[in-house]
Amino acid sequence: MKKQFYLLALAALVAISVSSCNDDDDNNPVVPKASLIKTTSVVYTDGTDLYEFSYDADERVDTIMNYWNDVIDKTLYYDFSVANQLTIDRNGDLYVYELDDQGRVVIDADGSKYEYDADGYLLKMSEYWDNAFHLKYEMVITDGNVMKITTYDDDGVTAKKIKEFFYTSGLNVNNIDQVIVVDSPWKTIGGLYGKVSKNLVDHLDYWYPLEDPNTKFTTTITYEFDDKDRVTTIYRTGADFVETFTYTYWQ
Repeated sequence: MKKQFYLLALAALVAISVSSCNDDDDNNPVVPKASLIKTTSVVYTDGTDLYEFSYDADERVDTIMNYWNDVIDKTLYYDFSVANQLTIDRNGDLYVYELDDQGRVVIDADGSKYEYDADGYLLKMSEYWDNAFHLKYEMVITDGNVMKITTYDDDGVTAKKIKEFFYTSGLNVNNIDQVIVVDSPWKTIGGLYGKVSKNLVDHLDYWYPLEDPNTKFTTTITYEFDDKDRVTTIYRTGADFVETFTYTYWQ
């Protein structure tokens, strides 16, 4: 009788343990481990532009190899040896960036200025010309996601393009920048321009306020993932275009 009672108690304990584990899994879903991006590429009609990244011990970008149709086009070397400064050697040409204490770009090599919020998200980008800064882009951040980007005309006041972003529930664990406002997509790898949106984009709407009629356009975004739930391909589809981006990882 005691043995039977023991077995029943043990079965109940196991059932409670399994139930607790299932509840934990439901309330705390497993988040894929972040991996450093190894390559990113854009597929065009006439070829593929691919960037391969290497990192230093602090997981900062160290070297970038750029290939066009599998042939090396240029090499970029990153030098962080001077405090609050990044120097990029691009095929022998040097470009110097001013960094803040968090390692983010505050003054670009072309003189553009970048401003961040208290959480580390990029809020504003201003171009420098005629001895003055002119607001070019302004972002609205909500709950860790870029919800809106306004592009301004040369006066820094008149909105000439507006984008609004809508997100999936999927987490952007590998820090892929889908709302790039800098001039080259490889620049945002490694967090040099602040945090990226925490979720993956589902679609975005954009329009040009100065145009008449003021037509709204939509870009839809779909994904392919590997067996570790990491994004491997992004398809951006508009009314008359499809853009394909691919990603691989070091781990």
